[in-house]
Formats: sequence, C-alpha cells, structure tokens
Amino acid sequence: MNKKTKTLIAIVLNIFTFVSAIWISADMFFTVGDGNMAVTSWRIFKYFTIDSNILCGLVCAAFAVYQVLNLVKNIEIPRWLTILKGSATAAISVTFFTVVFFLGPTQGYGYMFAGKNLFLHGITPGTAMIAYMFFEEGKLTWKETLYSIAPTALYSFFYVPFILAGVWEDFYGFTFGGKYAIMPVVIVIMYAASYGIGMIETTVKKLANK
Repeated sequence: MNKKTKTLIAIVLNIFTFVSAIWISADMFFTVGDGNMAVTSWRIFKYFTIDSNILCGLVCAAFAVYQVLNLVKNIEIPRWLTILKGSATAAISVTFFTVVFFLGPTQGYGYMFAGKNLFLHGITPGTAMIAYMFFEEGKLTWKETLYSIAPTALYSFFYVPFILAGVWEDFYGFTFGGKYAIMPVVIVIMYAASYGIGMIETTVKKLANK
C-alpha cells in the first residue's frame, strides 16, 4: 500500500474518530448516558472516558487537517502534533483496555458497552488506534512516548482528591469498596499502563511502517 493511500485511509479514520467522539459526548451532555455513565450535563466530564474521547477526537481533527495539507501542499505535520497524537491515542486506549480487562469483568461487559458506550468504550478507541498504528507516519522516541502518561496523570490529580474527599463516588471501583490505602498502588499501575500502552503502540507503528 502506497503512502498516499495509507494517508487517505488515516484521514477517514481520524475524521470518524472526531465526529464519533464529539457527537456522542454532545448527545450525552444534552440527554443522558448509558450503562455506567447514566449522567448528563457537566457531570459527564468527571469520566476519563469522555475526557479521553474528546481529547483524542480534537487531536484527530487537527491531525487530519495537516494530513490533507501534507497531501495537497506537502506541508509537514508539526512534531508537537505528532507527539500529541501519540499521547491522545494512548489516553483513549487506556479507556478501551481498562474496560476490557478491569471494568468489564468487575461491572459487566453488557453494562460497559450499552448504548452510547459501545462507541465511547469500543468503536471510537478502535478507529483511533488503527489509524495511529497502521496508517500514519511519524515515529516517537521512548522519551517522547513518556507524554502518554500525561492525560492519565492530569485526570488523577482530580479523581483521587475528589474520591478521598467524598465529592465523587469511586465509580471506577479502584478502591475496591473503600480500601483507600491501595490508591497509591492503583495510581502507579495506571501510570505504568499508560506508558506501556504508548510504547506498544509506538512499537507496532514502527513495525507497520518499515
């Protein structure tokens, strides 16, 4: 497959990711969510799922614009945007893999993929990962991949204090029924998982674009 064809496929996937993420999030804002996110209005933003979908969607839109410019006018995609794309893709991947390996087994897959959640937890992360790993160029170094931790870290700065203060319920179940002492361990695991996912995606991308 030549570079132009791969770029065109990536553009389509990035646009789909953008439209899907923003449309579903907006729909939840004005109506109500499904499954484990049966909330509406500003309360939707307390979920990492929503935050990672919106972040990745917006980055995918910006990336698609530069991909078009690259095809039409041979304008290079900025390095900072390539790094941000890796970070945003890792963030939405954290959503996907957390559902697959933790929330699904503990709260039920039917609950996790009910209604709009099918897009937020499955389809949209899937298109983002496929575009990034298999159809886009721009390799990251292991140091640049460290930015994969940033979205998870930023979210934890809100989630952990709000859980400990009782402002939010532990809707992800990371304290396993109120065992707050294990939160530091959970944080380390999530940070490590974020970086690990980023590294795996970067490695697959390098192999796919040899």
